[in-house]
Amino acid sequence: MNAIFDQTDWSVLRISGPDRAKSLNNMSTQDIKKMLPETSSETFITNLQGKTIGFCTVHTFNDEILIRSNPDSLQHVSQALAKYSIFDNSSIEDITSEIDQLVLFGESVQQSLFSFTKTRTDQTQKIHYDQTVPGYQFPDQLTNHNGVVLLVPKGSKDSIIKSLLHSDNTNAFKGSDQEFERLRIRNAWPIYGQDILIDNLPQEIDRDATSISFNKGCYLGQETVARLDALGHVNRLLMGFVWKPAESTDASVKFSGTKNIQNVEGQTVGQIRSIAETSNPSEFIGLALIRIKALETPIHVESDPSGTIQFLKAADFRNQMK
Repeated sequence: MNAIFDQTDWSVLRISGPDRAKSLNNMSTQDIKKMLPETSSETFITNLQGKTIGFCTVHTFNDEILIRSNPDSLQHVSQALAKYSIFDNSSIEDITSEIDQLVLFGESVQQSLFSFTKTRTDQTQKIHYDQTVPGYQFPDQLTNHNGVVLLVPKGSKDSIIKSLLHSDNTNAFKGSDQEFERLRIRNAWPIYGQDILIDNLPQEIDRDATSISFNKGCYLGQETVARLDALGHVNRLLMGFVWKPAESTDASVKFSGTKNIQNVEGQTVGQIRSIAETSNPSEFIGLALIRIKALETPIHVESDPSGTIQFLKAADFRNQMK
C-alpha cells in the first residue's frame, strides 16, 4: 500500500533550552536523558499519583525535543510541564497550529519523498523538502507499517501531496482517517483520551518494554509505577480482540459508542475502547480494557450475548494481525 495520510490536527509540543531533557524526564516513564539526538521513542506522562495524563512519541534533536500525540491529547501534558519545569532553563511551545503533518506509507511514496529531501532513510532528522521547505522527519510508530511522518511549515502540505501523488511510479492515494484507524488498531497502538484515560496506570496499557524505564531517576508518579512492577501484575489490561457478532446482531449498534464486556452473570468486566472493520464483514477488531480475572470465564459484548470475542495480549494481537 502506498498512501498519504493528512494528520495536520495532531498535537505537537516543542521543548527547547539547555534543560529540555531534564524537564521532560521529570514527568516521563521513558529515560529521556539517555536518548541520543535524532532518535525517537514513546513514553507515558504521569502525575503525582502515577496515573497517565499523556501518551506520546518523543523525537530528539541537537537543540530541541518534539513530543507528538493524537489531537488535543497534550493539553494536560503542556500544563504540567509548565508547572513542574518553572525553575528549569527550558521553553515549552505548542506548535500544532504552525505545522502541517503527513504520514507516508509504502516504499514508492517514501522513495519519492527521499528524492526531494535528499535523504536515504526514515530516521529522525531535520530535513528540507525540495531543498526549500524546512521540517522534521521520523519513523511512524503508530502503525508498525514502515511509515514516515513529515512535519513541515503550515501551508506546505498541498504542494507536497500533489508532488508525491504525481511523482513517477508512486501509485499512491490519499488515505482516510478510517483506514489509518484500522492500521493503528492492528498495531495495538493506544490513543490517549480513547484507549487510555486519566484513571489508567501505565502498566495497564501493556507497553512496559517500549515505554517504561525501571532504572531511571525520579519522576512524578515513579513510586506507584515501581510498586506495581514489584507486585508483578495489574488487575486490568488493554488487550486486542477479534469479535464475531451473532448474525442477529443489528449492525447499527456495532459502532455506537463505548461498549461493555460482560460475563455470564451480566456483570461488566471490561470496555471496548477502539473498534474497526476488517475485510471480513462479519468480523471486527479492536482494543478493550479488560479485567484479567474475567478471562477465566466466558465473556461477551453486552449487545451481543450470542457472538464470540477472543482477547489477545497486545504483542500476540500485533503478530496475529500481520
